[in-house]
Amino acid sequence: MSFLFCCCSCPAQAENPAERQPLLQPQSARQFRPERHGEKCGRCVVKLVGVPELDQSFVDIADTFNRQQEGHQAMTQSVRRLKSSAGGGPGSSLSDCLEQMKKEHGACNISIQMKGYDFSLVVQPDATSAKLLEAQEQVRRASQGSKSVAAAGTKLQEMISSVLQGEALLSRRVKEASQTYQEQVRVEANLRDNLLEVRRARELSAQYRKEAGALLNEVAQLAGITP
Repeated sequence: MSFLFCCCSCPAQAENPAERQPLLQPQSARQFRPERHGEKCGRCVVKLVGVPELDQSFVDIADTFNRQQEGHQAMTQSVRRLKSSAGGGPGSSLSDCLEQMKKEHGACNISIQMKGYDFSLVVQPDATSAKLLEAQEQVRRASQGSKSVAAAGTKLQEMISSVLQGEALLSRRVKEASQTYQEQVRVEANLRDNLLEVRRARELSAQYRKEAGALLNEVAQLAGITP
């Protein structure tokens, strides 16, 4: 499932660092191809709006999206490295990689196994060459990354929908919580920035889920699993 992918870091800058809420750290059988996100990619960063409940909602969205993005990054990096190791370009498929490994290591039985959302590269007898061991590790990381993307997807979409559906109410609550006109101007600007970040997260999250799904479909085909 995306592997000449874009991994840039371009969070919006806060006018005052103290105003920015810290982040909580913690394909069908079609070939999986990553999309280029250009300047749109990057971690989600949110700012304080002065209403604790809303601030927490924005932080939860940012935290969940950033975990999903980390999973997407791990997935795409691993697939790209796997293709490179097998001598393929960004347009090659996982099937091409598997066939190349079989040609290079003819004495081994090499296959893809899949159970649920977990998949692995199986080598019999056990792999001893550094190249095959590295290939197994990259497949393992791609599996973990795709699971992370899928796991965060539904929860994130629910949180984002909840915030955006009440957008008019959010603006009123933020305005009413302000003590001074200057504070009101600042937090309303922060709210607008947060809503832009939330919409960006929604767009990228949908793309990440699409790419993870493409990878899972391609792996399922290689593992001989049919719908």
